[in-house]
Amino acid sequence: MKFKLTISGPNLQSEDIDIFDIEKPLAFRVSANTAKGTVNIITNPSNSTVIFPGLNNLVLSSNQPITNIVGNYKIKIVKAQYKPVDTLIVIPRDAEKTYKIDLVPLFSRIKLDLRTDDNSPFLKAPVLWIDSVKIELDALVKPGMNQRNFFEDVEFLKFYVGNIVPVKEGTYKIRIEAESYIPYETTIQAKNGKMHNISVSLEHI
Repeated sequence: MKFKLTISGPNLQSEDIDIFDIEKPLAFRVSANTAKGTVNIITNPSNSTVIFPGLNNLVLSSNQPITNIVGNYKIKIVKAQYKPVDTLIVIPRDAEKTYKIDLVPLFSRIKLDLRTDDNSPFLKAPVLWIDSVKIELDALVKPGMNQRNFFEDVEFLKFYVGNIVPVKEGTYKIRIEAESYIPYETTIQAKNGKMHNISVSLEHI
């Protein structure tokens, strides 16, 4: 009769052994798996926290190389204001592997598409009012303006790249003003995790 014994475990070399004579004692040395590899976990936004539940909840930072023993690992990626991600990664033997993960915002966002009815450029920066908060839309008349990166940090009621304004969940009165144009007004119901598109063509007075 022939049997096969499989020996495996966390950080152990796996081995299949054929047993030819079950009356004889079996001696086999199980060696630790010391081979290592490197993974790069690139998250968008950056500077997220990476947790390894199988390694006593080891906590590391994303966007920097992580070197550990070869194997499959469950990880949890967390960042304030974003949905946590549970996934599986593989650390390769004597090699490097990169994972790119886009995080999903938990907060609401307004995306503004603003133009004029005759497609003429704004002579002066328009203004966006969200309730009583005034947001200067300078980037719409200064294309080379260095806007804040939406994916690095989140500050509510600020103007970000892509004409996006993060907002908290709730109801908002929206008013858009521009010199020589009729103001535009509307109301939105912002829900967490949703993108609210506001497409406006301002009319000349």
